Amino acid sequence: MSKDSRTYSIAEAAERLGLSKKTVRRRIQKGDLPAKLEEGPYGPEYRIPAEAITTAQEVIDVVKVERPTDPMTLAMVIVQALEERDRRLQEEIAGLRQEVTELTQALESYRKAVEAPKKRWRWPWERPAE
Repeated sequence: MSKDSRTYSIAEAAERLGLSKKTVRRRIQKGDLPAKLEEGPYGPEYRIPAEAITTAQEVIDVVKVERPTDPMTLAMVIVQALEERDRRLQEEIAGLRQEVTELTQALESYRKAVEAPKKRWRWPWERPAE
């Protein structure tokens, strides 16, 4: 039996295992996936041996669990999320209505101040018209 000396980068390992690069990094950090830090073209990079990829894939295949989702449970979760969203939106709408009311009142008071009849300014030597 010959030992495969090929190694894979994190991106290659993630693709072969069907995992994200972050998950592969976490597994390396936890020690679940053996890897060596080697010099790469852009600095140090983790290289994962091919046999470690094979072992990890076998573990993933054995541990894979299908969890069917109960439609009623899913519906209840969606309804709860929508009700919470609706409650927050109603609170936001109430606040915005209050703000619009306050701004309308302020605008009305400014309009009255602007539209109020103004006294004509006169020079001190002018006589008021009678």
